[in-house]
Amino acid sequence: MSSIKVENEFKGYHVDLVKDRMKGRLVVWGSVVVAVVAILTTYGIPTMVEKSMSETVLVTQEGDVVRVGSKNSMEVLQIEILSHLDYTFGTYYTYNQGNTDQKREAGLYLYSRGAAEYLESKWSNWVVDVRNQGLVQVTKLIPESVVVTNVSGEGFHIKAEAIMDVRNEDYINRYKLVIESDVLKVERTFPLNRHGMQYYNYADDLEIVEQNIPVE
Repeated sequence: MSSIKVENEFKGYHVDLVKDRMKGRLVVWGSVVVAVVAILTTYGIPTMVEKSMSETVLVTQEGDVVRVGSKNSMEVLQIEILSHLDYTFGTYYTYNQGNTDQKREAGLYLYSRGAAEYLESKWSNWVVDVRNQGLVQVTKLIPESVVVTNVSGEGFHIKAEAIMDVRNEDYINRYKLVIESDVLKVERTFPLNRHGMQYYNYADDLEIVEQNIPVE
């Protein structure tokens, strides 16, 4: 379409209606874009960010990502503590003849230097027996035993129990393991300390529950 020129009363001046219409459309579309951005900034984007922040995910001992949905901070903390305890008992306290060093090393990343030294001193002879006798040791958290107190922005105090089965080819010796510790919130590192929790002032205790359970 050719431009339509309308002569103005002033000499040498003309109006290009097609160009003016295009400019008008650009101004209108520009205004619409600005309005949409303003609405998203005010309502949409914060809502999306808030929704994203309220949906928590956890990383399991196997490395799987699990979405736990919208939770308040205390509910999320409780879920993470249980997951952290599962990981603790599944590393330092669970091993066999072929992976004692690997599993214990993974578990020690969860402890302060003092707590790690306590563990190594207490359990070194036990580990040697497991290795030399070809035993298999599996430790599972008792979720209902977990007690958390003194919760603050820096950490909390925890007490928990687990069942430890030590098995040879024929029999299982079953123990109850009790741990108690202060826990400091630290930077999360994957896979070493995925929950960002470090034990200090740590103590554990072991008592026999049942001996010589036949292996089925």
